[in-house]
Amino acid sequence: MKWTKQRIKAGLQWRYDLLREHVYRLRLPLLTWVMRRKNVVNVTFLVNDLPTWKTENLFTAMLAHKRFNPIVAIPVAIERPGSHLEVEEYCKSKGYPCMILDSEKRIKTQTQADIVFYLKPYQTEYHPRHRYVENLDMIHMYVFYSFHGILDPAVLNKPMYRILLYDFYDNELSAEDAKTDSWNHGKNFCVTGLPFADQLLEAKELSPDQWRDNSGRKRIIYAPHHTIGDIHMKGCDYGTFLETGNIVLELAKKYKDKVYFAFKPHPLLWQRLTWVWDEARVAAYFKEWEGLENAQYENGPYMGLFKHSDAMIHDCSSFIAEYIAMDKPVMFLLKDEHVIDNLNRAFKYAQKVHYHGKTYDEIEHFIQMVINKEDPMADERHEFVQKYMCPPHGKTACTNIMNAILAQEEYANQ
Repeated sequence: MKWTKQRIKAGLQWRYDLLREHVYRLRLPLLTWVMRRKNVVNVTFLVNDLPTWKTENLFTAMLAHKRFNPIVAIPVAIERPGSHLEVEEYCKSKGYPCMILDSEKRIKTQTQADIVFYLKPYQTEYHPRHRYVENLDMIHMYVFYSFHGILDPAVLNKPMYRILLYDFYDNELSAEDAKTDSWNHGKNFCVTGLPFADQLLEAKELSPDQWRDNSGRKRIIYAPHHTIGDIHMKGCDYGTFLETGNIVLELAKKYKDKVYFAFKPHPLLWQRLTWVWDEARVAAYFKEWEGLENAQYENGPYMGLFKHSDAMIHDCSSFIAEYIAMDKPVMFLLKDEHVIDNLNRAFKYAQKVHYHGKTYDEIEHFIQMVINKEDPMADERHEFVQKYMCPPHGKTACTNIMNAILAQEEYANQ
């Protein structure tokens, strides 16, 4: 009986939430009209995890713009407890306006926002009073924390996407591919480029060198994803760590005189590994990387790491496009031949300009190529960067997004 009552209650709540969303969409044109006629638009960026905050330069661009008043609102972290404190410390060190949100109060009552950008669309990462359905008195927009690459209805149709005024996209090809599986066939897609692409395409001199070695050894990043074994949903299970983690570690030791490594695991890899290994084994593996003379452990912002590197070895879907922008040799560790089946055309093109590997010999061969400055895919990779990574209209993605919000210049008819 109790279980039946819970199901009924959940069903009624779901229908009520859908009704609230429907009413919100009816009100959205009016909210937008009012927002665009304000002299200053208040914008809230919800951020509680530094490594996945990919709109920092949009935030700083708005700080410098006379029509925007942005603030970083920091929800108390759920998935990675304590990570919100890292965000607060970072923002204060930069002099950014910021505040930690009260988990018992709605967002607008604390920030007076006209517009809100969520860091991620996964509502279980937010306290109930901070979830989108409880905050339908603001205009919701979204910049994905990676480039759009996965064609899967479960990825493209997160509930939050139903209420967005704009879902900003990196390029026309990715937007076109996503329309087929999108719940509204892309009616709220807006192709501007992504803010993170602006940073990726900047000259490396604008990013501090995060590497702690200046011996002249080649600098290679090893970035394993958290989707290991069979614990992640099919279609997003890229992780090869259980198969290749020890291989890369052994090769790091073997080439200690010629290569300096940056071990940059996904922030969730440690946690996911404890579902497969015991805590002591996980700690021992990470400690071994930290103890190498020719390696450093990285778990935060990584722009300077990318810019001043020589190559990367990874199995992370978001890095498929991100590191390609560096126009440097990169190897994707393949779990199997079907792992890229659900990628859109832009990401499949990006995959083609990766080197691929899964065995000791294949990974070692790539390392040797980097040492010997061999890069047969250089021309194809450069062509991809020019065709798919650069924002449209000859402007930065940040400028395009601000123009879209204000309905001006190329986005006057949005």
